[in-house]
Amino acid sequence: DAPLDLDLTLKRLDTPEHSALAKAVRARVTGRNRVHRLELSGEFAAHRHMQLVAAGGFLPVWQWRGQLQELRVTEATGSRLALRSAAPLDIASDSWSLGPAELAGESPDWHGELRAAADAHSLRASLTARGERLGHVTGHLAAGMEGPWTLARENAWQGRARIDIADLAWLGKLL
Repeated sequence: DAPLDLDLTLKRLDTPEHSALAKAVRARVTGRNRVHRLELSGEFAAHRHMQLVAAGGFLPVWQWRGQLQELRVTEATGSRLALRSAAPLDIASDSWSLGPAELAGESPDWHGELRAAADAHSLRASLTARGERLGHVTGHLAAGMEGPWTLARENAWQGRARIDIADLAWLGKLL
């Protein structure tokens, strides 16, 4: 049960396809192998600021189990997304899962639940959200995977959504 103490700062990440893909990123891990805390913050993909906090630990086999304790995403447009309460998070070399994660957003105001999981062959995700202006949205997505971390480019995505929206005016902010 070795101690963990990592403090990493990334000033800017550029790729051939994207300039400033990430800026001012800071990752900090404190604790021990079996019980530790990860804090991550930075600006990602065109002015989206993100803060993330997770706590958990490594199991005897290569697997990390814990909770996503905080997630906040703020966009330059004023839109916000936040985790309302801690959500289970499991990560292994051959799979991962998140949820149920209770989320809330602003511009427009809404709240919902997200579940997602992937293994070597498939990704599955579902979302249910409600809001006064948003209405009621439910959706399910399935996609082929080339391992738990890479979408299969040749496979079709399958999904379904049910959207009951009374007011479409809020979409203008997103377009």
